[in-house]
Amino acid sequence: MDESREFYVALGRRMAALRAAQGLSQAELAQALRLKQTTYSGYESGARRLPLDKLPEVCRALGTTPGAPVSYTHLRA
Repeated sequence: MDESREFYVALGRRMAALRAAQGLSQAELAQALRLKQTTYSGYESGARRLPLDKLPEVCRALGTTPGAPVSYTHLRA
């Protein structure tokens, strides 16, 4: 897996963990972000690349800062 793909897969895993910690379903979070559930699911699985300009909005919905889901420490977890 190339580094770019690895980054987006790890980012998606972290987003999924943060979403679960908030007690939200993918469908609920997708609706809050005005996205289709399948689009959001693709972000979490790494099948789709989250546009980085969308990251702050996702983080607000997850109750965290943009640094949390992309920090090196979190991505290695």
